[in-house]
Amino acid sequence: MKTEIAKLTRKNFKSVLGRAQTLIRKGKLVVFPTETVYGLGADATNERALEKIYKAKGRPSDNPIIVHVANLRQLKLLAQNPSFFEQKLIKRFWPGPLTIIFSKRKKISNIVSGGLSTVAVRMPSHPFARDLISQAGVPIAAPSANISGRPSGTLGRHLLEDLSGRVDLIVDAGPSGIGLESTVIKIEKDKILILRPGAVTREMLKKVSGQEVVFAKSKKDLQFSPGTKYRHYAPKAKLEIFKDARALKKRLAILKKKNKKVEILKKRNLKEASKNLYRDLRALDARGVDIILAGAYPAQDLGAAIMDRLRRASMR
Repeated sequence: MKTEIAKLTRKNFKSVLGRAQTLIRKGKLVVFPTETVYGLGADATNERALEKIYKAKGRPSDNPIIVHVANLRQLKLLAQNPSFFEQKLIKRFWPGPLTIIFSKRKKISNIVSGGLSTVAVRMPSHPFARDLISQAGVPIAAPSANISGRPSGTLGRHLLEDLSGRVDLIVDAGPSGIGLESTVIKIEKDKILILRPGAVTREMLKKVSGQEVVFAKSKKDLQFSPGTKYRHYAPKAKLEIFKDARALKKRLAILKKKNKKVEILKKRNLKEASKNLYRDLRALDARGVDIILAGAYPAQDLGAAIMDRLRRASMR
């Protein structure tokens, strides 16, 4: 497969948008920008197109895909009637980096839901993403644009490294704004479960909803979200996390004595760490590092999302 590359600018926005929506309608694969990370998109109502996503990424078939919508009319096509609290969160956080798990309508393919009775939906805020979904006239299923298990794509070169020859079009709009995937939540009767932390934090959800907000831990709950069942976001190098700076330095000295090629992941403020995490991990991989040592972040606010990605990336 020959992959088209389109570097998005103000001048070519409409023409690139037109090409992208045409390909989506034809059941093709389009990598497009969102405010979180790049998405690998296909028509969520086309089962053949959905199967292409799993093949391109090498993604397990029981890993659900988030469906992106441009408006609430499209949500009604996918989900049964949202609850009061779901509507409250939609009003506050959509469009934006929040994915909500809904009970799905029967006509929604089991391919996109990973065989579950639910569907994960969000409304992106990136203007190209919103216009693409709107003009294509269908909800777009889009996991992160990367080979399954690898760090998500946040720069054009990441997309080319992983997906050139696997997708029909890559729309390169520059660096992703947030740099981490969306927050995924599931609303129970008396609380909100965070299945995957992101830029919409526990503190933000609690303030808006007035409900108890907890991080899901059981496999039964986590199965409803992508990015929770398998090793994800991982560099080729082994990643080790340290809460104590002294322990990190001691480990560094030991590894250097063993002639290991080891590097320390750059420590940044939370916003910059979020934006650059996958870029930094991929850059260290490109330098042929054997082991990456990372200092821990506080596990609250955006730090919870960063630590979630680091922990999953360190799994073996």
